[in-house]
Amino acid sequence: MQTSVETISTLERRVTVGVEAEHIQKQITTRLNEIARTARLDGFRPGKIPFAVVDKRFRKNVHHEVISNLIDTSFRDALQSEKIEKIVGQPHIDLVKDGEDETGLEYTATFELFPDIADLVVDGLVLRKPNVDITDAEVDQEIERLRERNANWEIVTVAAKKGDRVLVDVVASVDNAGQLDVLEDTRMDNLPIIIGQGEMVDGVEDQLIGVKADMDHQIKVTFPNDYVHPKLAGQLVTLAMKIRTVEKPVLPALDVEFFKKLHLPEEGGLDALKERMKEALIKRATDLKSRFMQKDLMDKMHDKFAITFELPKKLVNAQLEMLKSRFRSLVKQSVGDAAGDTVPDSVVTDLQKQATRQVATRLLIEKYAKQIDMTINEDEMRRRIFSMAMNSNDPRKMVDQITKEPTVMAELAYETLQEQVGQQLISTLPSEEFTTTLEDLGKME
Repeated sequence: MQTSVETISTLERRVTVGVEAEHIQKQITTRLNEIARTARLDGFRPGKIPFAVVDKRFRKNVHHEVISNLIDTSFRDALQSEKIEKIVGQPHIDLVKDGEDETGLEYTATFELFPDIADLVVDGLVLRKPNVDITDAEVDQEIERLRERNANWEIVTVAAKKGDRVLVDVVASVDNAGQLDVLEDTRMDNLPIIIGQGEMVDGVEDQLIGVKADMDHQIKVTFPNDYVHPKLAGQLVTLAMKIRTVEKPVLPALDVEFFKKLHLPEEGGLDALKERMKEALIKRATDLKSRFMQKDLMDKMHDKFAITFELPKKLVNAQLEMLKSRFRSLVKQSVGDAAGDTVPDSVVTDLQKQATRQVATRLLIEKYAKQIDMTINEDEMRRRIFSMAMNSNDPRKMVDQITKEPTVMAELAYETLQEQVGQQLISTLPSEEFTTTLEDLGKME
């Protein structure tokens, strides 16, 4: 076997491998003899088929099998002889000589290497550590939100104001050379909109203030460039509405009936509710602080070290395709098949940046873990698997499916490792505290 390596770029290589015809023929003959001993053909006893018959009947398939196996084994041997330990994904194979004549087999294998990342010196990193105190006012505000979530809606005949809910029939239109094209796939009936909740596109809810039941109403608003429906993204859209009802919220009183609904004691129910709300807010603050510091750490590691090495294009492209697939799934959940499979260019640009950053961060996390001899916590892996499986109707079956899916297991392993690295570094690196509110900390995610 002859091999040569060509450097195409910093990470890309092309290996040329040649295998002699004599070696190929020997492999083919060995395989044909194996078939001759076990094959069953009409007119011949098992093991008594003449070699010439076996050769004529099976040579083409055997040749394909042998060449495929030789490419696989010779490529691994070539990597070993050239001291190449690990490559990104599978190589791209181009046949130069197909091995069917005396010139033998020759092919090129093009692939990328993982970057050689120097040991990460993290001593200079200083993290930001949020400090959040839960106030009585925040507890009261959370109780008010709880009442709002349990509100009853009462139809009114007056004009809608902030906090009211309107039920509308709506359809979107876009301008087409001076004509409004009605997009039937955007039509929705009995759509509930709570004015001021911020769930609609900016500008929609404000333009519903003052509407009354049974009136026709038009809203014009420019949709964001990354909006999930491609025909609306970046467009000035006219929303034609029929206002069915205007409703005001009727909040439940903080009384015995409400406390019973929340499984609180009748006596001292309000104090128990405040205690429960405070515990929930403290837990949320703890989770948000942890996520904030994890993200701050990852951002600082990326910004300091990612500029020191080049990323394999194959890894970035694979991550981009995964993000695009997730985006398409979200779009279809929101607007159905009408959205198609096209991802807007503005979204692709954003996803490309995300993919690049995610791949660089992943390589850094894996490098640091290897650098400090950190291994994946198997108990935490199992916890993540069980947690994912609990969302299914048959958790035991789902666990089995998850553990047999290499891609899912690889992602779970990386998430586990990332959290382990984060916890280790957050516990050892210096930090600068800053005071913030729970609401503002939530906006920083």
